[in-house]
Amino acid sequence: ILYSGYAQGTWNMTEAFPALKQIAENLSVTVGLRYDDYDDVGDTVNPRIGLVYSPSEKVFFKLLYAQAFRAPLFNEMYLRNNPVQIGNAEMKPGTVSTAEVLAGIRLNRHITASLNFFSIRKEDTIRLYQSVWSNQGEIESKGVEGELRVSFDKTRYGYFNITYQNVQDVSHEKITDIGGTEYVQDDFNAGMYPKWMANIGINCDIGRYVNANVSVNYIGSAERIGEMQFT
Repeated sequence: ILYSGYAQGTWNMTEAFPALKQIAENLSVTVGLRYDDYDDVGDTVNPRIGLVYSPSEKVFFKLLYAQAFRAPLFNEMYLRNNPVQIGNAEMKPGTVSTAEVLAGIRLNRHITASLNFFSIRKEDTIRLYQSVWSNQGEIESKGVEGELRVSFDKTRYGYFNITYQNVQDVSHEKITDIGGTEYVQDDFNAGMYPKWMANIGINCDIGRYVNANVSVNYIGSAERIGEMQFT
């Protein structure tokens, strides 16, 4: 059984305080909160807050912080009699925290360019560890995304964006050798995540009821398994 609720509100500060229009074309805050309660994995509260600041019609900035979660699947908790993977009823939801800073500029009526810096951290990651599903490890991703968009209206536009990300396992797992010396694992490439991704596409309406979108996506190479640091 799952119970959940979500609330969100936006406050336009330049409308509430007209004096701010001397320094900002737009200044607004958006706040959201989501609550979920599972009868088998417990409850979780996830906030979201965003700030939009436009000193002029051409330049804009966005700040975002948000939390999210992924509840374990049924088979990840209750699967039995399988030598390859065994469920774990003690698992809890994995969590994700995201922080973003975006800067954009409207070069003219049709062209907009933006640059977005992001940091993502996954904790209590749901993984298959030694044939048992468990909350195992922490993953951190930091990177930047750039986009160029050419728009003529809401349905006719073209875009190109490219993303670079560096994904590290930051679990800092500890091991002890037979002599009793403890070692802490350094951060290492988590594997399965490409460093480079890119997209280019166009969107256009064809008549009143038909819309067409064509895009080409590039995903760079990714290591199947991370680079372990223990020797």
